[in-house]
Formats: sequence, structure tokens, C-alpha cells
Amino acid sequence: MNFSYNGQEDELFAIQEGFTFPSFSKQVQYHESTHSDFRRKRRQNRQPFTFQVPIILLQGRDRIFRDDLTARLSRLLYSDGPEIFKAEDTNWYFIGEFTGPFYIPPHFDKFTTTEVQFVSPYSHKFYDEERTQTTGTTTKRVTINSKTQIPTVPLIELTGLSGNDVQVSISEDSFRRIRLSGNLPENLTIDIENETIYETNSGLDRLNLLRIDSAFEDFKIKNGDVVVLTNASDTAQAKLTYKELLL
Repeated sequence: MNFSYNGQEDELFAIQEGFTFPSFSKQVQYHESTHSDFRRKRRQNRQPFTFQVPIILLQGRDRIFRDDLTARLSRLLYSDGPEIFKAEDTNWYFIGEFTGPFYIPPHFDKFTTTEVQFVSPYSHKFYDEERTQTTGTTTKRVTINSKTQIPTVPLIELTGLSGNDVQVSISEDSFRRIRLSGNLPENLTIDIENETIYETNSGLDRLNLLRIDSAFEDFKIKNGDVVVLTNASDTAQAKLTYKELLL
């Protein structure tokens, strides 16, 4: 099975046939948190996950030396940080970083394999494409229809706002909502992953609009959730863009 890492491939290397990527175990870490000072969140709901991938050496008719193989595989796997690792004919990928070392034996043929080790900062795989859903202008709600198997964090883009209060909630639950109050611009972006709220057109920071009783850090959606937008404007909409996460 061919694969790519960080957008690169090499015809000399493939994943050994029959290999199945290991399941990702859930790891739990409890913490203290506060919304009042909006400091960088310290929560961590996943831990680095280490696993090995068996790589088969696809040596063709032309003789290639061990040092050349080592150099080519090193170049293929090198990155400055976690990157996308994708196997051919799959509709998902994982994000990880090669940690090394790997070993190519002195005597090898096209059936020789070596194991390479990766560390992933995520305890799940990612579906190939991001999903986008938008609330209706009449009901101002949308039901999440997603392949995601675990809750995921959306990027929320608000348009057509008016008045001085807006709320994005899951099933109008006050414990699962983001509420902004004050002099609202027409368009706002709520970027939970990067802990920022800004005016979409200018990029001006508007984190000061966030209400203290918002579930900002822990706002996640899952398949079947009903996301409700509450605002005085008849034309207000919320566009949610999110990654679908697979176990």
C-alpha cells in the first residue's frame, strides 16, 4: 500500500500489505480552568500516541545501496513538526511526526521491511474533507449531520448580526453555549481552537464581547446536535466548519 507523508511520496517505499493501523485509546486528564481571564487554555483531552508502521522496501531492477535507501527514507519522513500521513485508497489521514530511528539491514531485497515510529498529538484520525453547515435564516438552527465519531470543535462564522447580544447554543442549553454581548459588528468569527474572537472583515480582536458564563473552552459538537443561533436580526446566520474525527 502506497503512502504519502507531508505531501510527499517515494516509489521505493510502501506500507506492508495486511497492516492495520492500531486503534486509538482515549486518555483522560482532569484540570482546573477559568473563563475570567481568557488565558491560554491548559486543558488537554488527549495525550501523544506512539505507534509503529512497517515499511517495505520496493527495490526495482536497478541496484540501490543501503546508504541511498537510508537517505531517501530520511528525506521522506523528515518534517519540522507533525504532518499528514495518508495511506493510499483511504478516506482518512492522521497527523503525526516521525521520531526514529529506523534500521535498514546490510543485506536486503524487495521483501525487506523496516519499522518507523510516529508520535501523533491526536488520539484520533481525520476524515479527508472538512464539513461545513449553516443555520437557516428562518429557524436559525441546524442539525449536525456528520461522520464524526467523537465531539469536534467548530469554527463559527456569524453574519448579518444586529443588536447587542448573540448566542450560539446546542439545543438552547445554557450550559452548552457561547454568548457575546456588547456593541456587535455585523460579522464575527469565533475561533475556539485558537481562543480568539474577531471581526471577520477587519480581524479586530473582539474577545471582550465574550460573556463569562459561556462554555467557550469546551464548546464541541457531535452528530445529531441541534445548533441554535439567537440574535435580533432576521437575516443572521451561523456557518460552522469542522473536522470529522474518526476512531
